[in-house]
Amino acid sequence: MSKKKTSSPHLVQIVQHCIRIDRYRAETSKTEFLAKDINFDAILKQIDLLGEEVSKLFTDDPDNVMKNFPRVPWAEMHAIRNRSTHNYFTIDSEQIWDYISNELPKIEQISDARSAFLRDALQDALQVPGERVLQPVHS
Repeated sequence: MSKKKTSSPHLVQIVQHCIRIDRYRAETSKTEFLAKDINFDAILKQIDLLGEEVSKLFTDDPDNVMKNFPRVPWAEMHAIRNRSTHNYFTIDSEQIWDYISNELPKIEQISDARSAFLRDALQDALQVPGERVLQPVHS
């Protein structure tokens, strides 16, 4: 018996990348972020991975997550990933700091409203055989 296809693995990855970005941001100041490549690179990598998972939802979203949560800036998350991946040298670190400080917290506020759906999605994703789910993030 095959399990019903679900958007849950993508959603789990998206949430975990947001958590990592938030943790990395909390561990650095704006001054350090702008001065140290390692902080910028770590956060930008998570933004890339976040955007990649969002791009997968554009083509594979059987649970209609994007349609059901229109306040989440799906297109913006995908666009910043494309810009950072394909035009890396045009990425402004001030813009990235602004994005992670102002835009991602809005996503977290929206996620409060969808906590029941998210809990179910996480539970489903952890039960999908053969799917690689990121390990829990420990603070």
